[in-house]
Amino acid sequence: MTTLRTYNKRIAITNDAYFSVNIELDSISCVMDFVWNNKTKRYHTSLSKKNGDVVFEGVAVHSASFFPLNSVMAQNGFLGMFTLYPNNISVPVTDEAYRNWADYYTLVYELTLEVTQTA
Repeated sequence: MTTLRTYNKRIAITNDAYFSVNIELDSISCVMDFVWNNKTKRYHTSLSKKNGDVVFEGVAVHSASFFPLNSVMAQNGFLGMFTLYPNNISVPVTDEAYRNWADYYTLVYELTLEVTQTA
């Protein structure tokens, strides 16, 4: 029997206007950079492999949406995508909440795999 199983890896975020996080995704060492953009009122992120290969650049992060496109990740050897989840259902979607996102949201790398179960 084959079922789908979802795995989530929490990505540490801060409220700093610029910060970087070293992470391992699908056994690939990476650096994820975050920059607050005053014009869009959102954090924008870029992901690079430790060898310097850029996976994506300048993607705006929005709540409850997957990013980047699945094909971008797959072309670079990744199986998952990122999602920003509110810490609770009553989190207001405001510029202030996005600017102080570490107080209101959790960023995860989400991976869904087919798992074969044997009896």
